[in-house]
Order: sequence, then C-alpha cells, then structure tokens
Amino acid sequence: MAARVPINTRLLEQILLQDPLFASVFGRSSTVPMLVWDSRGATLLYASPGLAQVAAAVTDPDTGMVNDSTLAKRLAAVAASFSISAPHSTRQERLPLDPSGLTGPMTCLCRFVSLEGRPPVLVTAPKERVADAGFSRSGPEREDKQPNGKSTAGTVRFLWRMDTAGRFTRVSPEWNAIPALARTDIIGKTFADFDIRWLERSRDILKEAFLNLKSWQGVKALWPTGSTGSVSTPQALLIEFSGTPAYAPDGTFTGYSGFGLCRLHNMPTELPAEITPPVAAPVKKTSAAKTADTPPQLSKEDRNTLREIAESLRARLREHEQTSPLPAADEPVPVPLQPEVSAAPQEPLLPPAFTPSESPSPPPQEGAGLLQRVRELEAILDTATDGVVTVNDTGHILSLNNSAEALFGYDRGEVTGESVTVLLAPESHVVILDYLEGLASGGRTSLLNGREVTGRVKQGGSIPLFVTMSSIQDMETRKFCVVIRDLSAFKRVERELTTAREEAERASAMKSDFLAKISHDVRTPLNAILGFTELMLDERFGPVNNARYREYLTDIKDSGAHVLGLINDLLDLARIEAGKMEFTFSPTSLNELMARCITLSTPDADKAHLILRTSFAENSPTVVADERALQRIVLNLLSNAIKYTDAGGQIIVSTSLTELGEAALRIRDTGVGMDEEGIRSALEPFRRLNNRRTKPGSGLGLTVTKALVEAHRGLLHITSRPGQGTLVEVIFPQNRVLTE
Repeated sequence: MAARVPINTRLLEQILLQDPLFASVFGRSSTVPMLVWDSRGATLLYASPGLAQVAAAVTDPDTGMVNDSTLAKRLAAVAASFSISAPHSTRQERLPLDPSGLTGPMTCLCRFVSLEGRPPVLVTAPKERVADAGFSRSGPEREDKQPNGKSTAGTVRFLWRMDTAGRFTRVSPEWNAIPALARTDIIGKTFADFDIRWLERSRDILKEAFLNLKSWQGVKALWPTGSTGSVSTPQALLIEFSGTPAYAPDGTFTGYSGFGLCRLHNMPTELPAEITPPVAAPVKKTSAAKTADTPPQLSKEDRNTLREIAESLRARLREHEQTSPLPAADEPVPVPLQPEVSAAPQEPLLPPAFTPSESPSPPPQEGAGLLQRVRELEAILDTATDGVVTVNDTGHILSLNNSAEALFGYDRGEVTGESVTVLLAPESHVVILDYLEGLASGGRTSLLNGREVTGRVKQGGSIPLFVTMSSIQDMETRKFCVVIRDLSAFKRVERELTTAREEAERASAMKSDFLAKISHDVRTPLNAILGFTELMLDERFGPVNNARYREYLTDIKDSGAHVLGLINDLLDLARIEAGKMEFTFSPTSLNELMARCITLSTPDADKAHLILRTSFAENSPTVVADERALQRIVLNLLSNAIKYTDAGGQIIVSTSLTELGEAALRIRDTGVGMDEEGIRSALEPFRRLNNRRTKPGSGLGLTVTKALVEAHRGLLHITSRPGQGTLVEVIFPQNRVLTE
C-alpha cells in the first residue's frame, strides 16, 4: 500500500532503529516492517510492502479508516495510553491484525514518532514474520465483463475452523456473503452431514490428511445449495478447501483451521443425477507421494499461504503425526457420500470429518449463546489496557490476557504454571504472596486497597505496577483474578509535577524575597526623597530664590512619583499572581462606578481636547467585585484611551447586560489603534507601543488591569485597527452578576 500522505520512511526507520528495543528485534541495518497510523490510531497513513495485504484486510482502501471494530478499539486504547509528557517511549502491545479472529493477536512494537513539519504518528511494527497471503481481504472479487455483457464468476474467500471430531466450530462472515449458502448452517456439523460431491480424488486426499494430521490444499467439492434447477436437478457451488492441523500452546491437538475458495457461477451448477460416490483406488504400502494423484493446483497466492503454514508448523506436526496403518493394498476403501450402516466391522473407520455429526449432536442454542458470551468477554479482556492474570490458590499462573503479555514480554505458554512471582521483582514477592494469602484465608472476595509492587519484564529491567485481586466464585477450585496496571506514566508525571512544584515554590520564594527587599530597600528611601522634595518646594525653611532649582525639584518629585508608582504596580502584580492580593467583594453598581471614574478623568480629557460620552444600561448592572480594584481597572483603561486619542476625538463609555446574563463595560475611542501584534505587546509587562503617540508610563497598566479582571473571574477583550481606534471590553461572568 502506498503512503496516503507523504512520509519520509527512510528517516522514520532511522529514528526507530535508534531505539534499543527496535534495534534488538529488527537489527540496526535491516528494514522495519511497519504500519503507520495517525495520532489517534484511527487512519492508516502508510504500510510497508510486506504488510500491504494485512493493511488491506483491516482498513478501507479509499479512506484508510480501520474497518475492524476490535482493532479500532485496541489502536485507540494504545494511542490514548501513551503519556503526553513522554510520547516517544516504546511499548509492546498485542494487536488483532487478523479481522477473522482465527489467528491470535500479534505482538507489535509501538511508538509515537514526531517528524518535522507534521503531527506525531503511531508506528506499529509486528515482531513476528507475517504471511501476507493469509491476511488478504475476504469477499467477492470484482466482476469482469464478458464480450456478451454477462458477468463471469467471482471468488469468495472465507476462513473456517474445526474441532478434533471434524465438526465446524467457526466460519468467517464471508460464508454468509455467498447468496446460495447464506442460510446454510454448518456450525456443529461435519462434511458428511451434507450431500457433497468430491471431485478429482479430493475425498482421498482429505481422508489421508485427517488420518495422518497433515495439511492439505485445493480439495474440490460441489457443495449443495438446497435448491433445484429447471428440471428439478439439485444445484451446487464449486468450493475448494485448504487447511492444516491446529495445536494449543502446550502442543495439544485442537482440530483444524484453514480457508475456502467458492467459485461463484452465474447460476449454481446442477448436480448430475448419475454421479456416484467415488471409490478410492487400492492403497499400496509405499510413500505418501504415491498413494494419491497430484492434487489440483491453486493460485500462486494460495500456494504461498499453504507453504508458509506448513513451514511454521512442520516441527510440531512431526511430533504429533499419528502412525495409523493404511488399509491393505488389495483392500478397497469405500467412500460413500452419506455413510450407511456397514455390516463389515473389519473395514477401517472413516476420519471424524467424514462421519455424520449425529452423536454428539450440535450444541443447543443455550450453549451456543454461552459460548458467544465467553468469546465476547475474552475479546473485552484482550482489548483492556490493564493486564489481567488468573492464578490458583497457590499463586500459580493459569492464564493472562494480551495486555499482560505485552506488559511483561512473555507469551502465555512461557509462564503458564509458573508462580506469579516470576512477573515481579524479588522485593515484591512477599507483598503479593501476603496479599493472596489474605484473600485465600480470610474468605473475602476482594481487597479494594490494592498494592504497589515492582514488576520484572522478560527483556530485563523493572516497572512500577499497581495490583488488585479478587476471588473468582462459583468454581470447583478457587481462583483469583489479578488486575495489573502499569504506573510508569503516572510515576513519571508525578515526578515531573513534584519537580515543577518544587521549582515553582522556590521561584515564588525568591520572588517574595526580592519584592520584600524592594519594598524595604527602595520604597523607604524613595519616600524620604519625595517628602524632602515637597518640603523644599513648599519653602518651609526659607525661599528657593533660583527658578532653576524649583524646576529641578519638580522634576525630582515627578520622577520619584513615577518610580514609586512602578514599584507599587510590580508589588500589586506579584501579589495578584501569587493569590495574596486581598480583595473586599461587595455588590457594586457599574453605572455609578463608571460615572465616578468619568468625573475623575474629565480634566485630563478636557486638557487633550477630547469628548467623553456615555451610554449606560437602563437597568444598572450590579456585580460582585472589589470596588477599589474595579475603579482602578476603569481608570487605567480611560487613561490609555486619553493618551492615544488625537485632539477632537471621542471616547464612549458604556455598560450593558449580554444575552447570556453577563455584565459588560466597554470603552471605545477613535485613537491611533493597533494591529494584532500591538495588542499582544500591550498586554505584556514593560512593553510599550512604538508609535508617534507613545506617552510616558511604566508599561504595566494593561498588565495589571488584565490580572485584576482575571482575579474577578472576568475576561478582558481588545479589538483594534490601526487608524480606526480601539474597543476594550471587560466581561463579568453570570455568577458575578446580581439580578433583582
């Protein structure tokens, strides 16, 4: 599959192979087979060539969206579980990459990777070698048109599974996609339960495979559809079966699994009435290659699939091959389509798959529903991000889910039967055994207060874990469920938060110490300077005869007052940010407060030849606020409006109640205005507007104003355009507004 968006795969591989875990699995000089998803794990962005058919089986070919619900939930959980503070760690997860569910989840290395110029991506790299042909998308192939306009036959590929008695226990949904077979229920039945016509010695090949626990491929059968043709002749579809024995992790033979190919025709093929069951040729005591003709050849893709299955299972097949004797060379082998009661007990028995499933009968509906419920619960456990381990009353492991496998790096077969302490560091052995003993001996079903322990992974190293246990009731032998949660991300965030808090406390202490020194070492002598300057200007102890001296004293007084105002603003800003500013909240009428502020600002506006206008709401909004702080907010905003408005301009002051019940005060001017960059600069401490109307000031007015508004849970919003003026809005939330 080609990349849906440009991704530098070479750079991505270099980043991945720098990780020790990726390098140890794939080698630093090799190519990493990977599926690349978006940051939510919902859309496939890229698939390595070796995983193209895997990607085609689990994603939509047009959008790249995951079309398998189990995989979609698992990927979403994996993506969400990565810590935001450390998204680039590598983890092992078990992902169900086979949508049919007939093969188990695959262990994949998962990691978030950030590439320059694009959002982070989730990379999943299967550790095992994947046989792509076995994961190809099932379903009807595209229909081609013949010259006469009729559609040729397509092919439906489905997966199946049998138990040790040859009864079908599972078949993929594609079976029901075949219209002629949609109502055919094969669960719990064998081949012999259907009027099948085996073609080209397929019955002999299949029988030998069942007797000797061997793989087979391409056996052909005409499967009855249950309908008839134009002359009441039974109809059938051509189906080719391929399969292989299946084994449990402990090596126990569990049945057979494989796939089938249904060759669809324009109409089902009519079964010839004359067809009789084929009789196998006499079997000679020679090699297996000489006992049957060469089976029909499948497509190249199917041969590759069976070859990979055979290679991966050959070692186990040798151990479990049975040495059942073949019939004598001169003894014919009867192969009836529907077995009849034979009067010759000395004839060899047929394999289970060729025996009608009358005894035992198919499972009742209640049992099927219970089995379905068990499968659903197993799927839920495998989707959970927490590890779940089942142990007996002595603490020995009975089973574990996919998340536990990925967490510790063990497969089920490696730790089944071992003590649960194999998953824990030595210092945690006493803790977990104590916990288990408390449940086992006390008769309680659970202990809600879990335990923090240290886990030990197969690759080496330790991980912090939180473990909770509960007893599994209604069992012949008492068992316990151990839920394990990885605390690595929580511990990392906890350490970072602790470090950040300590740094913040240290910085706050340094700031408080600095401000205390400023307050004592600067304000005290500055107040003395201002006091003596006023004393000299008042000529309390004699006249100041030189006019220049009086002018210098005035400059000293103004400069000192400016420095004192700057220090006061700094102290107020620090107290507000530290939450130490003391406010006295009381009901305050916005109209009355605005009127007082306009009276105080009118002399400055008259001096600048500006017009002050008001537009107050009829019902005066009343807010819960600190009146002194609110007056300072309005005076600061009016002062800025007067400073940056040319003579002849206007300043409009208004109050109102919004539709959401919020109280708003607005100050609009026709001054020089600012752009977006200017607005951001004006709200930063000590930043001044760089224009022709720049006035003296500390550069802290708007910063302190914004801090005071936010201390009242309000919002300060500025709208401005160069040359068109500025609108400043202060919005108080509904919970701060008093209504009649």
